[in-house]
Amino acid sequence: ISGVRVDSEGGVLEKQGKLSPLGSAFKISKNLQVVCLCDCGRSLVVQVHHLASGNTTSCGCWHREVSVKCNTTHGLRKSSEYNIWQHIKTRCLNRRNKRYADYGGRGIAMCERWAESFENFYSDMGPKPSQQHSIDRFPDNNGNYCPENCRWATREEQGSNKRSNRTLVLDGISRTVAEWSRVSMVSSATIRARLKLGWSNKDAVMTPVRSRNNLVASN
Repeated sequence: ISGVRVDSEGGVLEKQGKLSPLGSAFKISKNLQVVCLCDCGRSLVVQVHHLASGNTTSCGCWHREVSVKCNTTHGLRKSSEYNIWQHIKTRCLNRRNKRYADYGGRGIAMCERWAESFENFYSDMGPKPSQQHSIDRFPDNNGNYCPENCRWATREEQGSNKRSNRTLVLDGISRTVAEWSRVSMVSSATIRARLKLGWSNKDAVMTPVRSRNNLVASN
């Protein structure tokens, strides 16, 4: 059904939103009413001034659609990203959460934009590149959860970013022990043991391991 309909006073009734007027208006209790057909297939009686002003634009189905869309967070309510967002929010804001002491309790916050809605978080972070990725605060592991300090990272990348991981500077280049270990092929345990013995950063990282019985021996 399309086109315009005329009310009893000669005014033109046009389709508003999802509602198409079916015929001329009529009075009920001094109010002009008109029968409308909604795009969803349901018919209903609407006051003419509500239809003409745009205050009524559907039988109610539009509001239900919006509600469902919001409640299902674009179909991602059961996704890993949604689960991660929930965990961040609770450990930063909920004092009863068992991880609160390590996060909100030591001053790590979730930015207002992300705390406001999952949609904002997902818009900024996007989907995880793979199931092996999870949220990582980077470059500041002690910083807040916010767009400029978060990334999707693998377990290996997160391990390099742990606050307990020592950073070493060699020839002006700063890397964690784990990162230097991958560069030099000397295990992290060996590097740490050498440092405890007083070795310089460069010697601890770059000196090859000669034998299993000489992991921490000096030259």
